[in-house]
Amino acid sequence: MSHILVSNLHKEFDGKVVFDDLNLEINRGEFLTVLGPSGCGKTTLINLVAGFDMPTRGEVVVNGKKVIRPDPERGVIFQEYAIFPWRTALKNVMLGFGNKKIEHEEK
Repeated sequence: MSHILVSNLHKEFDGKVVFDDLNLEINRGEFLTVLGPSGCGKTTLINLVAGFDMPTRGEVVVNGKKVIRPDPERGVIFQEYAIFPWRTALKNVMLGFGNKKIEHEEK
């Protein structure tokens, strides 16, 4: 069961506060859209949930596990495409499966 819990999240960059006491809960089956102007913290929130960055205070918990680093159980689709030009399209797609050690037949 997928579940994301953001508790008392506080994030600063060079003394500039992005979030102060942000709380959010997303349950399995819910669909969430985060809207706001450029610089309001949308990407920062995604980076914290993905584990690409750590909060100044507070915590992010996904499926009962505190987020402390990126994990193959959480995926992010970036706005700008990022492929390795020296790989074929199939090999770029299969790259994500390599971390989970999925056998070729399952792919």
